[in-house]
Amino acid sequence: MPDGCVDILFSSLAGEPQTLSVVGLMTKANSVEIGAERLLFGVRFRPGMAAAFLPDAAQLNDQTVALEDLIPAPSAKELFARLADSATLEDMLRVMDNSLRPLEPLDRGQKVLQELTATRSPLDSVFKERWVKHTSDETDMP
Repeated sequence: MPDGCVDILFSSLAGEPQTLSVVGLMTKANSVEIGAERLLFGVRFRPGMAAAFLPDAAQLNDQTVALEDLIPAPSAKELFARLADSATLEDMLRVMDNSLRPLEPLDRGQKVLQELTATRSPLDSVFKERWVKHTSDETDMP
């Protein structure tokens, strides 16, 4: 279902690691059959946040590509191996949590999205708080 999100998806079949892919923004619904022996583990980036980790994610509309096509192969292969070696879903979560770090400092829009997500505050309250804090220095305004 189209949701404005980008995903990193690890797949195994009957216990054998298969793929580590990036699923780009979907503009239409896509139905996929998943067999009983298939394991899927993924990380979903909130809308607009994937670019901090995968700069080319915005060009992936309606596409699924290997992670190593977007980041250096050694990093992608190491992540794939670490996920493949994980014994539990909790281990996979720790691997992803330890591996995903923004490539560059977040821009103002990403900082606001991150704050909204972390605080679950309404947009107008975050804006008012930042506006009041930064009225003397417009360069720090979101």
